[in-house]
Amino acid sequence: MDRRIAFIGFAVFLGPFGGNTVLSMLHTIRNEFHTTPEVIVLSITFFMLPYAFFMLFSGAVSDLWDRRKTIMAGLATYAAGCLVCGLASGIVPFLAGRLVQGLGFAFVNPVALAFAADIVGPSRRGEVMGWMGSMTTLGTAAGPLLGGVASEFDWRLAFLINLGAALGAIAMFASCCSVPSASGDRGEFFRLLKAAAQDRGVMAVSLSAALAFLAYGGVLAFLSTYLTSAPFRLSDAQVGMVISGSGVAGILASPLAGRAADRFGRSAVSAAGLLAAAACYGAMAFTGGWLALGAMFFAMGAMMAFGWAGLVTLSVELMPGARGTSSSVFNSVRFLGFAVAPQVFTVVFLARGMGPVFLLSAAFVVGAAVLALGVLGREKAMKRSEAARAQAPPAGVSPGPQAGAGGGPPCPPPPGSGPGRPPV
Repeated sequence: MDRRIAFIGFAVFLGPFGGNTVLSMLHTIRNEFHTTPEVIVLSITFFMLPYAFFMLFSGAVSDLWDRRKTIMAGLATYAAGCLVCGLASGIVPFLAGRLVQGLGFAFVNPVALAFAADIVGPSRRGEVMGWMGSMTTLGTAAGPLLGGVASEFDWRLAFLINLGAALGAIAMFASCCSVPSASGDRGEFFRLLKAAAQDRGVMAVSLSAALAFLAYGGVLAFLSTYLTSAPFRLSDAQVGMVISGSGVAGILASPLAGRAADRFGRSAVSAAGLLAAAACYGAMAFTGGWLALGAMFFAMGAMMAFGWAGLVTLSVELMPGARGTSSSVFNSVRFLGFAVAPQVFTVVFLARGMGPVFLLSAAFVVGAAVLALGVLGREKAMKRSEAARAQAPPAGVSPGPQAGAGGGPPCPPPPGSGPGRPPV
């Protein structure tokens, strides 16, 4: 395997790893800082809002500048946020550190996915995106588990471990070849963003992903409170194990999901996975024991792997001339859904409890499946276009953004493509 794919996978892992560390130790941090549940849950929002907002621009930056340098700058900012959280003496600096973490990782995740799509050809792109999904869900699983275990000693250790991991990732990319892009002015930057915003396929998969993440974030925001209260009364470590179950399932299922997306189509596989995940959410509303709930969480994670494999692959294929930009818009919109989830679900949880939260999540994921199916026609047209280009190769190739000089040796073009950037 190309070592760049391994580096990218580790970078993709770091965001959910650091972002979700707090989930299993929210009440421990709340007690130390003598704050309220409504305030401490903002630690999720303060990470996700800058992450979702600034991610909107990071991919276009990488399309016009350099993917590797963009990722390294984001990792350095993320590391600074980890340090601030680990040294925080009160809730205000802690929330500030979470904000810096989110800001930094906004310049990592979508750029890393576009980088991976640059490296591999379309026949294996779903498989590679499935592997990226495994790394994302590994971070989702390891983050709460790390938080639960660290809080038994000192919750600050979790953030210092994240700091070390981020510095290690920077060292990895420093040894990697550069991916230079053509220099572009501000007009070109906004042209790319406008093209992505006006692309119906990009917006459909983005909104589908936002609904899916809105559902997941709404459940996660209150699952710790739910499981540490009567009748469950679980410890932080046990809560971390329950939450991590969905991540473990995603790790196992994502490679298979990616291969399924390559074979059966991105939209169809995504919609099928989302509908199955919605059924799992619905079943959770009627599950009484924590072991049974953990089993349903595990099944939901496996099904969501199929949903994400199709959606993420589409996000880097719908605009082949500006993968970074389309990946940015997709990830910005989907993580915005996660960012606002605590606020959307708070009223439901406080008024009705966890059962309606599970049912509302199921409804959102059904809506996500409908949107994913709406891209099926566009996907078929893309395949016909690819087949036509394969039978009649272009007479010449114009220079593009990957041909310029960068801060290191340029990476070779992806298999099956020329060095130029197709029109947006």
